[in-house]
Amino acid sequence: MLNVLDVLSLPLFKDFRLATDNSGLYNEISDAKLYEDTSEASIPDLYKKGVFVILSPSILRAHPQNSHSIMMAILDRQPAAICIKDVQFDSLPNDLIERANAVHVPIFFFSEPYLDEILYKLKNALTPHEINSINMNRMSRILHEGLPR
Repeated sequence: MLNVLDVLSLPLFKDFRLATDNSGLYNEISDAKLYEDTSEASIPDLYKKGVFVILSPSILRAHPQNSHSIMMAILDRQPAAICIKDVQFDSLPNDLIERANAVHVPIFFFSEPYLDEILYKLKNALTPHEINSINMNRMSRILHEGLPR
């Protein structure tokens, strides 16, 4: 399974800056999603435990008054990690950092690359694990049940 530390070892993520403690660096990543919605109501449906969340700076820019509550709502879903492009801001309020540390969710800031590059790289990194898992299940079934006729 892919974890946050594995992702950080990829060249694309070399300049990511950790804003929280390092307690969540071994969180397993189940999916990667770009958060572009302006509604907190969409968070429970879209974000499950283990999702690597990429926050769109346009959301934070368009709704600065909601930024704090959006971040808290995402943290409640126990994502694997959150990354924020440092266009809008490059620091977090202490209560957000404390909450992220308490639930072991690392939050990163980055300047480069583009959001879609991050999403693409994460999805690609996750895909081989899914394919391998499917193939391992097939091989196990063949070994234990025999070849299909």
